[in-house]
Amino acid sequence: MDTWILQMCRAKYRNQVIAWGLTAALGVAIAFVNTRYIANFLRGPFDVGAAELAQLGDVTTAPHYFVKVAGTKALATGLQEVSVETESGVEKSRTVTANYYALEVGNRLLVVKSTGGTMRVAAGALAAMSPDLESNLFASPEMQSARSHFYPFYLDAASSFRAGGYWGIGIGIALLSLLGWKARPAWHGLQDASSHPLAARVGKWGSAVDTSAAIEREWRPGQPAHGQMDHHATLSRAVGAVPLQRTAGRGSAVGV
Repeated sequence: MDTWILQMCRAKYRNQVIAWGLTAALGVAIAFVNTRYIANFLRGPFDVGAAELAQLGDVTTAPHYFVKVAGTKALATGLQEVSVETESGVEKSRTVTANYYALEVGNRLLVVKSTGGTMRVAAGALAAMSPDLESNLFASPEMQSARSHFYPFYLDAASSFRAGGYWGIGIGIALLSLLGWKARPAWHGLQDASSHPLAARVGKWGSAVDTSAAIEREWRPGQPAHGQMDHHATLSRAVGAVPLQRTAGRGSAVGV
């Protein structure tokens, strides 16, 4: 018979299954949104040349943006990315965090951001030039006149493209472990609420129907033992009524 105790246990398991189901759905949604990155993470870097770069439109939507480019000549631009450390508004130190150079690919120049020196082969993610980068790179009249010879995007070889993916893999493994540890028992408990430790404990005290009715009367005083169940109640409240003791002369249990 479906007793009040079993209904409470089943409600607890149902809430757990819904919570873990939503967590899993969120993980799948995040992976779906990042399918472009995942494809490049797994299959890149893609070897590209002048022909492929010339056909690229918007690099933010290009299917292959984690690339490896080989040029014929590397030219220094003199542009650097500098990190400034200040204390109370006073500059303490400066550190060069990246250099920008131009890589000749075909008859155009590809700007490359790098933490090392100028190299004729570079790998990284293609990205759109920020307004700040454009204003600094093409600040002089000479660079302004040569702007048409540059690709409208740059190659970020200074950042680790796969770092975010490795973090995602770690989080995914942790999530799957939690699903196996917590969600599976909740699903099995939803199918068989009598497996809950509280239900099994109550079952040892005699008639499960009488014991459950007595607990329900103690939990909801002034209401019939077999009245309609408040589905918003939680098992944690019922557990808060323990310890439970067998009443003298009866096979039921009441809260102390």
